[in-house]
Amino acid sequence: MASSPPPTTRVGSWTKRHGVRLKLKSWREKEKMMKTMRMRTRMLAAAAMTNPRKRKRKKRTRKIKRIRKIRKKRKRKKQKDDDDDDSDEDGEKKAKKEKKDKKDKKDKKDKKDKKEKKDKKDKKETKEKKDNSDSSDSEAEAGNKASKKDDGNTDELTYNDDETKSVIQNVRDFVAGKDGKPKVDDLFEEVRMFQLAKVFNHKVRLFIVLAAMCGDAMDSKALDKNKKFVEKFIKNALMGGADVLWAFHAYVAAYPAALKGFPLVLKVVFDEDWADEKTILDYYNEDHDEPGFVDAKKSAAQFLKWLATVESSDDDEDEDSDSD
Repeated sequence: MASSPPPTTRVGSWTKRHGVRLKLKSWREKEKMMKTMRMRTRMLAAAAMTNPRKRKRKKRTRKIKRIRKIRKKRKRKKQKDDDDDDSDEDGEKKAKKEKKDKKDKKDKKDKKDKKEKKDKKDKKETKEKKDNSDSSDSEAEAGNKASKKDDGNTDELTYNDDETKSVIQNVRDFVAGKDGKPKVDDLFEEVRMFQLAKVFNHKVRLFIVLAAMCGDAMDSKALDKNKKFVEKFIKNALMGGADVLWAFHAYVAAYPAALKGFPLVLKVVFDEDWADEKTILDYYNEDHDEPGFVDAKKSAAQFLKWLATVESSDDDEDEDSDSD
C-alpha cells in the first residue's frame, strides 16, 4: 500500500532551496528533490575543503569585502570630518564677516561723529568770527570815541583815574560772582561793555584785566594762571609788543609791590610771544616817557642782559648757516 504524503506537504506549492525556486507537483517529487539537494550540498562542501584554489578565492573574497567595508567606513568618517571642517570654516567665515561688519559699522559711526563734530566746530568758529567782527566794530567805535579827546568832545580814561579803579573793582566783583572761574568770553563781554560805556583804549583795557585777574601783587604764577584771559584781549585787539609792555609798566606803576617779580613776569610775556625778543630789547634800549618804564627796566636788567645774549647767539648761528 502506497504511503500517504506528509500532512504539511502541499502539492503544487512553491519552495526554495539553495537558491533554486521549484514548483512541486507531488510530495514524492519533493522528497526526491530534497534528497538531491542535500547530497549536492555535501559534495560542494567537500569540494571546497579539498580544493585549495577555492579556499584561497573564498578567503580573498572575504578579505576584499572586509577591506571594502573598512574603506567605506573610513570614507564616511572622512566625509563627516570634512563636513565638520566645512562647518567650522563656515563658522569662522561667519564670525569674520560679523567682525568686519561691526568694524565697518563702527568706522561709519566714527566718521559720522567726526563730521558732526567738525560741522559743530565750523559753526562755532563762524559764530566766533561774527562775534569778533561785531566786537571789533564796537571797539572801533569806542576807539573813535576815545580819539575825540583831541577835539574836546570827550575824555579818555587813563590807568590812574578814579573811574578806572572803579571799573577794576567792578570786574573783580564779576569774577568773584563766578566763583573766581569766569569763562573767557563772559569776561571779555563784561570788560568790553565797560570800555564802551567809560571810553578807554586797548592798552588801558589790558591794564584793567591784569589788575582785576592778578590782584595787587602780580607774579609769574598769577600771570601764568590767567594767561588765557590776557591772551584773549591781546589777540582780539591785535596789540603789538610795545602796547603790551605799556600795560605791564602801567600795572607796575599802579602796584609797586609787583616790581620784585617783574623779571619773571616779563619772561612769561616773552614765552607766550606777546612780545618777541627784538621788540623787547628795542623797546628797553630806548627812553620812554610812560608810567613805570624806568622802574620796570631797572628791575628786569638781568633778564634783558640774558635775552640780549640769546639773541646774539642766534644771530651768530644764522651767520654760520649762511656761510655754509
